[in-house]
Amino acid sequence: MDGIVNNYENNIDYNMNNEVNIEDDMNYKSDPTSTRCQECGRKNNEYYCQPCNSVHFRNNFAYWTSGDSNLDKLIQNSQINADGSWKLIEWIEYSNLENIELIAHGGFGSVYKAIWKDGPIENWNFNKSEWRRENKTEVAVKKFRNVTHVSSDFLNEVNATVP
Repeated sequence: MDGIVNNYENNIDYNMNNEVNIEDDMNYKSDPTSTRCQECGRKNNEYYCQPCNSVHFRNNFAYWTSGDSNLDKLIQNSQINADGSWKLIEWIEYSNLENIELIAHGGFGSVYKAIWKDGPIENWNFNKSEWRRENKTEVAVKKFRNVTHVSSDFLNEVNATVP
């Protein structure tokens, strides 16, 4: 049986009564959505490690802007505090959209549907040191009329709707 590693033998710890305690490891092994982060070794769900991904996001803040510092802060806070990829906001450059179609005009602007070429973040690709993304994802885009500044009321409303 050379070459076979028993993870339970490697991860067993003992409590005060010298009884074997593998409950935590057993729960981890039985939950198919739990994995360990390749960078820090912490348990995480759905391949998303919040502490490590926060660092990756922070390292990228200098490379994008919406043009509004308050909106940038909202997006950045969602990214560093998200505990899953579905809970973060990303800034999408217009050049990263294709097949843009008008859906409707409203009182404050227009709603479009489009294909986001890169798509949203799924998780961090440890081997390539880049985000793994869902390519070619349909998104809704809202274009506001006569907006030169993002109001704090609008940002509060957006913040309240982020999961």
